[in-house]
Amino acid sequence: MKRRKLSAEETALIENWSSHLPPAISRRAVRYFIGGAVSPNVLCNNDSKGTGPKGAFRLGRDIMYPAKELLIWLAETRGLAVLTGLRSLDGVIDLSGGKAVPLPPWRRTEVNGRSAASE
Repeated sequence: MKRRKLSAEETALIENWSSHLPPAISRRAVRYFIGGAVSPNVLCNNDSKGTGPKGAFRLGRDIMYPAKELLIWLAETRGLAVLTGLRSLDGVIDLSGGKAVPLPPWRRTEVNGRSAASE
């Protein structure tokens, strides 16, 4: 995939989104946080070619990507249309204002009728 220079609109969008995401995203969790815009296999293949997101590092058995670098890589390789169509961010992150990101699904389990988030 050929990289291209980002526009001011794309840069502003990336800055806004990266402030709402965790600092680093594992390759396994990329579908949850990035909404299926890219699969873990695509990231693995691009990493092996040396064309993946910058700043990737290993944490135990997981490969982690800085969230901002992952969004930059997506915009450079796939364009703004992919970034604006991310499904996981729709309703999860208010791109205009700054609502907090809700707990991931594995933290939203109910115990005795109460959410784990309320404890």
